[in-house]
Amino acid sequence: MGVNLVPIVRGFWIDTRFFSSSSCAVVEGCTVPGLRKLLRFDFLCWNAGDADLPVGNPANHPEWFEFSPCHGHFHLKDFNGYKLIDCAGREVAGNKQAFCMIDLQRISGTSPPRFTDCNTNQGISAGWADVYNSALDCQWIDITGLPDGDYVLEARTNRNGLLGEDWYGDNFTWSGVRITGSNVVQIDVPCYPEDCLGFSPDNVQAVNIGGRWKVVDGSHWILDFGGSQANAEKARDIIKHYGMDEICFVGRPSRTGQQLMMYFKVNGGAPAGAFPGEDAIPFNPANVTAQQAGGRWKVTEGSMWMLDFGVSEANARKAAALIREYGFQYQCFVGRPGPPMMYFRTAGKGKETKDKEKDKEKEFKEKDPKDLKDRKEALKDHKEALKEKEAMKEKEALKELEVMGSPTGEDPTQLLDSLAGRVEQLEQRLGGPGRAFISALERPDVGAEAVSEEVAPGEEPEPLALEEPQPIQEPEGEEDRG
Repeated sequence: MGVNLVPIVRGFWIDTRFFSSSSCAVVEGCTVPGLRKLLRFDFLCWNAGDADLPVGNPANHPEWFEFSPCHGHFHLKDFNGYKLIDCAGREVAGNKQAFCMIDLQRISGTSPPRFTDCNTNQGISAGWADVYNSALDCQWIDITGLPDGDYVLEARTNRNGLLGEDWYGDNFTWSGVRITGSNVVQIDVPCYPEDCLGFSPDNVQAVNIGGRWKVVDGSHWILDFGGSQANAEKARDIIKHYGMDEICFVGRPSRTGQQLMMYFKVNGGAPAGAFPGEDAIPFNPANVTAQQAGGRWKVTEGSMWMLDFGVSEANARKAAALIREYGFQYQCFVGRPGPPMMYFRTAGKGKETKDKEKDKEKEFKEKDPKDLKDRKEALKDHKEALKEKEAMKEKEALKELEVMGSPTGEDPTQLLDSLAGRVEQLEQRLGGPGRAFISALERPDVGAEAVSEEVAPGEEPEPLALEEPQPIQEPEGEEDRG
């Protein structure tokens, strides 16, 4: 594995202090004179690799170091960086921190400390970490005037790539903090800053450059498929199919050159729908989590692992959170094993379906306003005609009842009551409603057979004998409420 520097942050607290113009922290540019509000925390730089990182005597590399009068020893210039970020993606506060590197805390392994003097022999042994305690001068972010709320602290070590590592993808970590007045508590990371590069899908092509097939956007290459023209062209077609316009990473760059997590976005969201012949594995984003297994941090869904981030808990948690945030449901590849392209998508409507819907909407909007007006007027006239027709039917029915009358001289309302009574008498004789008198609310589903309750399963029901009167017909045009 070689050298692998991994940052760790812990122990957040808020300090309010007054600084004079002669204060060491002011002289070193960590703050300004006056009453300041500081977010303090411990910072550890852990060599999680299997090889020592010797830095040596600062006198041999004066271009790398500066002397710190506050700390009384030499620091690597701007070696660490701290940013406080809100969920709109804005950096609201930050600090570039110089650093002395010596063995102070053993986190893994059994080797004894090798580097112990900031002024003569700096470095970090495999398994050891240097620790900058939160009480030290400049080990803070100045948050004076910052509104209360939830923020993300992003910490990065070896920020300029000054010291050689076998793997730089683990140099970041993220922590969530909730600031309320003079109090701060550590919380789950509320949102993650993303590592994304934009491109134009219309310009994407598969080309052979120096004997290697690459997917490019103009003069910039996006993916490298080596000798496989077919895979490069498939990747190009996938990008164009979805309209992908951003490529994003977690844990970039990896030690092997293979990206630990790569995902694409379409207009800021997830690609949706299937691509014919794709290599896709379904999963449930609600079950995705980051967990340690066998000393390695992995993104898993149940017993299936999806991504392996090695020693980086921070990258694994970030990847799991992004999968849940975008609602990804499929992990897809081009060129397995060791796929140069990985993408995630949802099972929703694809770009082609959405484009068709947009075309229909556009076609409707572009119709001649006069045609639309004529259609609205025709619909209005049709509704009026229906109302008139219903009114005429009602008048004719009342007139028919008046002409029919009854032997007892009953009016139409009394006649209807009499008919209803005869229906009830007939139902009683039948022992309940018969086939012809099942109410609209009691109708069986379409296709179901009408049988009497007394029939045993598999037996044919005997037909019910019906006597006068004939079944009452619902008036034409009456809405079925069943």
